[in-house]
Amino acid sequence: MSDPTKERLERLRRASLGVRPSADFGDRVMTTLASPRSGEVVRPSGFWQVTSRLRFVGIAAIAAIVTLFVAIKSDVETDDLVASSYATPEVDW
Repeated sequence: MSDPTKERLERLRRASLGVRPSADFGDRVMTTLASPRSGEVVRPSGFWQVTSRLRFVGIAAIAAIVTLFVAIKSDVETDDLVASSYATPEVDW
């Protein structure tokens, strides 16, 4: 590292030597996490979270199957169009 970076890191280290969490820091954090703030959206957890993930996987699987079906169908139609262009009827006079 360059000298200015080392000096800055050393200054930060010295400035933060006495910084420690208070005795009830963990309790305050857990209390804050347990109670939602006003206007905060609470995300579903447990059963609903798993259900929404499974729903997403199901919808994604159905979309993939439909996309595959459309791709195969368009490929077959393209093959039929190309083949019909080669099979022009000949007129015998």
